[in-house]
Amino acid sequence: MRVSRAAPGARVLPRLGLLLALTLLGACASSKVSVSVTRPAQLDLLGHRHLVMWGVTGDTGALIADRVSQAVFDSSRFDIVDHANLARVLSQQGLQLGDAFSPEAQALIGKLTGATAAVVGRVNLESFHDPVTATPFERTEEDAQGNAIIRRHTRYVRDGLARLDLSLQVTDLGTGTVIARQSLGAERTQRTESVDAPPARIDAEGLMLECVDSVCADFMQAIVPHEEQVRITLYRGDGLFQVQRQAELERGIEQGRAGRWNAAAASFAQAVERYDSAPGSVELLARSHYNHGLALALDRRCSAALAALDRALALQADSSFRTARTWVERLQADFERLQRQVGPTPST
Repeated sequence: MRVSRAAPGARVLPRLGLLLALTLLGACASSKVSVSVTRPAQLDLLGHRHLVMWGVTGDTGALIADRVSQAVFDSSRFDIVDHANLARVLSQQGLQLGDAFSPEAQALIGKLTGATAAVVGRVNLESFHDPVTATPFERTEEDAQGNAIIRRHTRYVRDGLARLDLSLQVTDLGTGTVIARQSLGAERTQRTESVDAPPARIDAEGLMLECVDSVCADFMQAIVPHEEQVRITLYRGDGLFQVQRQAELERGIEQGRAGRWNAAAASFAQAVERYDSAPGSVELLARSHYNHGLALALDRRCSAALAALDRALALQADSSFRTARTWVERLQADFERLQRQVGPTPST
């Protein structure tokens, strides 16, 4: 048997080709980074820090009013007179809650409590259903003597569904006009199963409480700035032949993971400078501009971030760059709204 032996060069070239392919693939590697972004309140209650809870009509209205009042108080963004204290104030003036909707009573309440706006709501829908379905089936079992037999059974499934829909609005006590209105809704489900016996009952009250907590949280997001977790993609440079040249990208990603976006932006800027003078590094240069843009945005320098992303797009028309640019535009608008709601922020 003859064994063919390739010339040395024929063996080396395919290996170099494989290494080059791995280098190019590595240059496209990316990392997911979780970041916390402050979103502005959906509704602007500018000039209305002092609120009064007028009440919420409906079966769970009292519970919702209490939960909303507590959440508003816990936010430290507003002062609020709860429903019980409002009733006490009105009683001292010889009034009842039903009288509170007159313009004269509203002005008086504002004067007595210091509130400038009132929260009032209505439960539009509150329901719970837990239908049970029965499905016959057969399975092979053993009898007392160990013989295989077929037995008939019934599987029961109980599906509980709680639904809550309500409207909440904030009214200016001075003018009687509605400042903000929010429609809120929540659903919660639970399932129990059994064989040949009715399934366990479902805690309807517990599910409805979860719905109440959900709509209260949604209302708070509507009137108070809140944190939102997002995951962004940052590109790494894993090329086998370029480890030293890609240190800035790796360092910037680690700084970003630690929330040090000012330092990350500086590291990515160094990567841009390095790849800008390196031949054949267009893709890495574009992705360095992209990383730099996102770091600048998360450091609240959105105008500079958009310029960096434009440079990335000019080098490479990547859809992820366009998506990032749209996200930064939204972030810039959010920062401007936050500035109006909570005070000055760094320049965008």
